[in-house]
Amino acid sequence: MTSPIQNRSDLSHPRLQRYLYPVAKRIRQTDLLRQRIKFMLGALAIASIIALFSFLYPPAADFSLIAIALFISGFLIYFWKSESRHTLDYLAAARAIEAEHPALNQALVTAVEQELQGEQNFFSQHVTEQAIASESRTLWYQAGKAESLIARLKYLGTLFALLNVLFINFLATKNAGSIEEQERIALATETKLSVEPGDLEVERGSSIVVTARFEGALPEGAQLEVLQDNGETNSFEMAQSLSDPVFAYSLQRIQTGLCYRISYDDTSSPDYRVQVYDLPELLQADADLVFPTYTNWQNRTIEDTLRISAIEGTRLDYSFNANKPISSAYLLDERGHRIDLETNNQQRTQFTFSDTLTEKQNYTLHLVDDASRQNPYPPELRIDTIPNQRPTLRFSSPRGDQRLSPIEEVTFTGTASDDFGLLDYGIGFVIASQPKTEISLTENAPEARNLKAEISHLLALEDFEIEAKDSISWYLWADDFGPDGKLRRSTGDLFFADIRSLDEIFREQDQGGGGQGGPSEQGIELIEKQRRIVISVFRIKNTATRAENVVDDIDIVQRSQVEALNELQQLIPELNEPSARQAAIEAQRFMEGVDLGLTNAVDEPSLQPLELAWSDAQKAYQELVKLSEDEFNVSRSQNQSAGSGGGTSRNQAQLNELDFRQEESRYETASEAQPLSSPEERQNLELISKLNELSRRQDDMNERLQDMQTALAEVESEEERERIEHELKRLQEEQRQLMADADQAIQQAGNRESARQARQQLEEVRDNMQRATEQLEQGEVSQALASGTRAQDTLEQTREQMREQNSSEFSEAMRQARYQARELAEQQRDLESELQQFEQSFQRSLDDSEEREALAEKIDQQADQLDEFLEEVRQIAEGSENVEPGLFRQLYQVLRDSNGSQFDERYENSAQFLRQGFLREAQDGQQGIAEDLELLSEAIADAAESILGDETSTMEFAQSELDSLSQQLQEERESNTQPGNNRGSSDGQGSQPQASSIEEMIRDALADIAESGNGPITGGSFNDWIDRLSTVESLIDEPLARARISEARETAESMRRDFKRQGAVPQWEIVEDEVAAPLNDVRAWLATELNRIENPDALQPVDRDPIPEEYDAFVRRYYESLGED
Repeated sequence: MTSPIQNRSDLSHPRLQRYLYPVAKRIRQTDLLRQRIKFMLGALAIASIIALFSFLYPPAADFSLIAIALFISGFLIYFWKSESRHTLDYLAAARAIEAEHPALNQALVTAVEQELQGEQNFFSQHVTEQAIASESRTLWYQAGKAESLIARLKYLGTLFALLNVLFINFLATKNAGSIEEQERIALATETKLSVEPGDLEVERGSSIVVTARFEGALPEGAQLEVLQDNGETNSFEMAQSLSDPVFAYSLQRIQTGLCYRISYDDTSSPDYRVQVYDLPELLQADADLVFPTYTNWQNRTIEDTLRISAIEGTRLDYSFNANKPISSAYLLDERGHRIDLETNNQQRTQFTFSDTLTEKQNYTLHLVDDASRQNPYPPELRIDTIPNQRPTLRFSSPRGDQRLSPIEEVTFTGTASDDFGLLDYGIGFVIASQPKTEISLTENAPEARNLKAEISHLLALEDFEIEAKDSISWYLWADDFGPDGKLRRSTGDLFFADIRSLDEIFREQDQGGGGQGGPSEQGIELIEKQRRIVISVFRIKNTATRAENVVDDIDIVQRSQVEALNELQQLIPELNEPSARQAAIEAQRFMEGVDLGLTNAVDEPSLQPLELAWSDAQKAYQELVKLSEDEFNVSRSQNQSAGSGGGTSRNQAQLNELDFRQEESRYETASEAQPLSSPEERQNLELISKLNELSRRQDDMNERLQDMQTALAEVESEEERERIEHELKRLQEEQRQLMADADQAIQQAGNRESARQARQQLEEVRDNMQRATEQLEQGEVSQALASGTRAQDTLEQTREQMREQNSSEFSEAMRQARYQARELAEQQRDLESELQQFEQSFQRSLDDSEEREALAEKIDQQADQLDEFLEEVRQIAEGSENVEPGLFRQLYQVLRDSNGSQFDERYENSAQFLRQGFLREAQDGQQGIAEDLELLSEAIADAAESILGDETSTMEFAQSELDSLSQQLQEERESNTQPGNNRGSSDGQGSQPQASSIEEMIRDALADIAESGNGPITGGSFNDWIDRLSTVESLIDEPLARARISEARETAESMRRDFKRQGAVPQWEIVEDEVAAPLNDVRAWLATELNRIENPDALQPVDRDPIPEEYDAFVRRYYESLGED
């Protein structure tokens, strides 16, 4: 029930109404706002429900706005009617003021109640006046402001939410059709189409295959629509699989990012994204080389190279350029050690590596980008450090250790060479007990360094007053720059000469007889052991740089010296002669000094004690030599060595003068297979092979560049031009690879003397290839072709020079192979003959196991020699493949035929049969082998003709040359033995008058020189004569014949030196025996061989047994009598 007070909206007291009116109005507005909020909350809830229903059921979206509009219209009408009945509530205003101003003590509320009830009494007036008189009346108007503000904010928030719901509902209604279509497409995609690979990242230049797999009915076709990041759009028809509901298309060489989708039957799939990335990659590596000053090489910059070859001590600055910013770049060596590289530009695309080259190194370059991607194939850097080799020192004569007479004059000749030039060189001597002497033989100033020098020095032993049983040693020395740029002294091998007595005697004893007189075999071995100790200490002290590195070597030598000292102590009591005992005691004293010096060198460790140790070792050796005797009984052993144990090469010259009676065993003296080549020659062959390959590939490159140049001149369409440019880019990469292979060839050449010129030419080739690559990159095809042509021409020239330089190796190898093939065939015939003879005498022997075993061993030995020979032929074939292709083909066929002959199996079976006593089967197994070896020998001879020429013509030429050379020698002898040409040659012949004056002697000497001026020994034609003799020596295969010519040549050269230095006229009896006789022997052998070749069916001389000693003189006189007529 409504109170009367609430129905009144006006107050009778005007002042009270004026004070309360703002507050009452505010309260009414606040109440209205609260009602509106309630209305809008209801509308918001209903609108949200309608919007949700529209989303869940899109067909009802068109009616959602109408429903919301009707609902809001009804609420607005209701709210308007309710708001029009809402009046001012002064009582609520008074209560609001009382709530904020409690000091009124309900006076204001009471007054308003009295006014609203119409009471006009004293109490109402007093209460009203009391309330109005309050000091807070000026603040009454602010009452209810906070509640009004809150109500307004709530109202605005609710209104905003309602408007948002209405807007969303509007959008849903507007896009209901498109949303339904999108849902239909999405539903169709999920259920009918599967696209692979979808979104992905690929490396630039890669290819992907896009597949669309359909479920249900297949469309008539499918298109792949591609939108590239550069704006280019393409559409490709996809190919359909015949067996699966799949359409596919391959996108080739993707260069940029793109989006793609599948279109079919007016429908399309969602868009998919393909991102493109680049893996880290090395674009170019440039090397700056700063060579040591002592090389006199100009500093060099090599662009775009992964192979470096430089002398040790070179400063290398390597610069690497990458294709993108790199977060980390490092090198890994072969041991896994990591070397981080520092960037030197802000883009982080350039890195550097610096080092001083000391040894060969191989690295791999690893690059990591910001996304932690690494280069998949790290490039390999090969840094070949060429060592600064010590000078090469070789003696030409005398060769090896010698035994010399006290009055002999010895000519020392040799060569010294160095890779960067010799500062000084010469020869060193240690003569008897005198101090070491080093003689400089440098002819030029130190700054004019020679790479190679000929050394010659004459040593007259008589000038040093040395005696028999003294010893001398000699060595070559040279100075050059070491790796640190400082002077370095190097020495060659140390050689010895024992001074022999003038009445030294060598006697032949029966083979297998007692030993030789003089010192025991233990003493001879002791001398040899001490000699090796001297050489070892000499090498260590001259080659070692740090004592720590050679402590083990010094220790071994020290232990050897202790052993020698113990052997000497055991030998001393056996010595009977006082001089020998005294020499042994002195040797013992020096050996103890060597032991002490070597011990100190090990203990310290230090190299300083080695000098004194070497001096003591040398003196100990000199004392030991005094133990030797002057008379030797020697015999020929089966391995061609002379002496009764302990004999050395020093006696070889005297031993060679003995005419040994013992006949040699044919099977035990077979020539050993010689190696195909030295390591340096093999390296040269490998370099020739590489030059062949580079020349062929560069020639092919030039032809293709010529075709591209012609095609560019005739191009008509842009598509064809793009194809040509793509081909040129590929040729650029191939040219870059050729550059890398040229760097490898430069490394193979190294700094060897035989390949030094080839290295310089290869560096020129590499520069031309570099220019060709740069010109191709700039599109200058004609200039690139010119640079490539120059490179190919230089390669051809270099290859031919190297080929000619190494052709002599195959000549010598094939000459040896031809001789060995003939020896094998002849040995096989002898072996089959022995088997036949043994089989015929089988019935007369009860126990023949030893004879059968000996024959089986000969078969095994023949098989081993054949295997070694075929292996040598294989090596020759492999080495000649790129140098002599014709020879390679012939030898390859020889090897194929030899494999088909099954030599190993036939020899093995025959040996087994023979050991088990099956002689007939063993003989059957050997049948046919001789014929097969004859065919093998003929095939080898045919192959040799491609290198050596026709053998018959060669032998005929050698025979005619020997005839001419012998004739010249005979004419010189006749000229110098005529009366009048022997003036003053012998003081003991009274029938020859002497010159009466000095002038007449000079005239006679000049006449003698004039008359013999054209002789091969004393005349001006010696050089031509000796060169022709050397040529004949190189043309003959048979070792013994070549040895005879070599002996004659060396004797003639020695006589020539004596004639030029001392004017000594040759003793023609010696010339006849040591020069003319060997030449005549070889001439006779050539005549026999030519007769055998031209008349193979004629009877030929065969090997015969030695003539018994008691009939030797008789047979000699018989043959001499045959020639008297």
